[in-house]
Amino acid sequence: MLARKLRRTVYIHSWGGFGSQLFTACMYFEMSKKFGDYSFHIVHHTGGVTKRKYELPENFPQPTKTLDDYGTKKYLKSARS
Repeated sequence: MLARKLRRTVYIHSWGGFGSQLFTACMYFEMSKKFGDYSFHIVHHTGGVTKRKYELPENFPQPTKTLDDYGTKKYLKSARS
């Protein structure tokens, strides 16, 4: 029980369309095999040039969290600076 509480967590962030999401799933599988004592979570961002939805089928790792950050001015402001 104590070992589970001390387990390290790594968040893998995904921006973009289907290809980027496939790459994120590959990284999830590879890192899970290589670093089994870590806990991996996918964070999917809807923001970017266009709004993105998560397109991978259910047998792929699903995002732990989805951030609806499409159209937020925070990213536009930092890009113009």
